[in-house]
Amino acid sequence: MLGWGGAPLDTGAEAVATNEASDGADGFSRATCDARSAEASVSDRSDYRPGLPTADLIAQIRRLLGTERRTERLVCRYLADLADRVHGRRDAELGAYDDEFEAARCFFGLSARDTRERVRVGRALRQLPGVERAFVAGELSYSRVREVTRVATAETERGWLELACELDMRSLERRVAATREASHALSNRRGEREADAPMRTQWTSRETLRVTLELSREQWVLLESAVQAVQRASTVGLSDSEALAGVARLALSVQARRAQLGDAEPQATHLGSPDDYRPRSLQADSTDELGSQATHLGSPDDCQPRATPAASADQS
Repeated sequence: MLGWGGAPLDTGAEAVATNEASDGADGFSRATCDARSAEASVSDRSDYRPGLPTADLIAQIRRLLGTERRTERLVCRYLADLADRVHGRRDAELGAYDDEFEAARCFFGLSARDTRERVRVGRALRQLPGVERAFVAGELSYSRVREVTRVATAETERGWLELACELDMRSLERRVAATREASHALSNRRGEREADAPMRTQWTSRETLRVTLELSREQWVLLESAVQAVQRASTVGLSDSEALAGVARLALSVQARRAQLGDAEPQATHLGSPDDYRPRSLQADSTDELGSQATHLGSPDDCQPRATPAASADQS
């Protein structure tokens, strides 16, 4: 047999190469057969077998329940990891999915409810190693783990673990519900205190400071609308802080005008609707006139509120 360039090929080397190739193919074939045999063996053990002796029956059920717990724990942990990757938007393979619910439905056929619960439990178990160990060991059922992970933290894990082992399921559910309700009430009270807290200031330089305050959604929408209205009226491109200062000047002008009109007690707590305090010059159709008021919102005369129906009736 001729080799490369017409040189005779060493038949001994050819035989070795052929044998090695044959051995490789046989090895691959044996590995495939071994894998299939193992799968068949697992399938045989997993299939239902009627007529088991009592001792084998009990052992089989115990083994299956242990497998179920370990599987459920891993499903929860891995689904939580998957959810983090979907939200992280760093994995190209998951970029086509809006959230973990869509991904779990497409990949595994899971409902949004099942996915939500398992992701929540999986994330909670990251901080609750004692609960996780008790679950895998069979000391806690999945339903009890699901309840405990609604409220337990790293600091309270030990106490909740004891309750989960001692209480019946109905009592555990009631205890968890009561704890969650108390926690929500406490959060609401904290939110109310924060909303009532005064403005906090921090000087960032000799000329500037940072102001922090809590606003309700309605208050923020009103303030944002006022700032944007001043910015739209300006032709010089006001920043948010400059526009906010304009809103403040307008409010002070209204108060000053009311004082001039003889109001004994200016209404500081309720200045009326935004339309009442819109300068008359800002109601003009001309863009030039609007822009001229951007950095200075006018004199007190410009900011006089339009007469209310009650005031008009008194004047007549």
